[in-house]
Amino acid sequence: MKLTKRKGFNFMRSYKDTYELMQTDKDKADFMRLIIDKQFYGMEPDFKTVSPFVQLAYTGQKHSLDKSVKGYEDKTRTKLFVPLEAPFEGNSKPLVDSFEQEQEKEQEKEQVQDVEIHPFEDFWNSYGKKINRPKCLAKWNRLKDSDKEKIKSTLKKYVNSTSDVQFRKNPLTYLNNQSWDDDVIVQDSEKDPLAHLKSDSGNGKLDPDKYMAAHFAHLNGLKEEFPHDPNY
Repeated sequence: MKLTKRKGFNFMRSYKDTYELMQTDKDKADFMRLIIDKQFYGMEPDFKTVSPFVQLAYTGQKHSLDKSVKGYEDKTRTKLFVPLEAPFEGNSKPLVDSFEQEQEKEQEKEQVQDVEIHPFEDFWNSYGKKINRPKCLAKWNRLKDSDKEKIKSTLKKYVNSTSDVQFRKNPLTYLNNQSWDDDVIVQDSEKDPLAHLKSDSGNGKLDPDKYMAAHFAHLNGLKEEFPHDPNY
């Protein structure tokens, strides 16, 4: 029994067209066997047992077959072709055990891959402005892991800079505009003596109401300190 880690491959239209040109059932079966051996096991064909027509037909498909196998191996960093050990004589159980162990390893690997490294729920709950969840989820699933990692490291600072949620971008806008790459300006009241007079929107401008309230409070304080001074 041959073992393979590949789950499937794209069956090209040219395979079908070539298959239908075959004159005998044996040629058809040989042609399909060579394609399957290449796509699933990375095996080069042995033309000794096939007709010249099958050899010619396979050679015509070799470029697309090689490209498909290389694409899979580059993406998964896995080599398809692994020489099989000689079968055990008189006892097939070790070979069965080996196959079962391979299957268990594959299942464990798939379970690990199913665990989301950067769950959408973490972003959704941390952002604090829950609008248009389905589109946000779809966009999140299309992001690269590097972008998700950047969001994880910068989101808290952005959320803290927009304490008034109405001025925080909608989450879909944040994702579509790649706002995690934007500079976040956080006002430091110790460094900015006018921070308490600025708008809560974070635009850096003075709030007229806050300014006037502070101005009158200052005047009232002066009147209390200098009650007999006509200038106050």
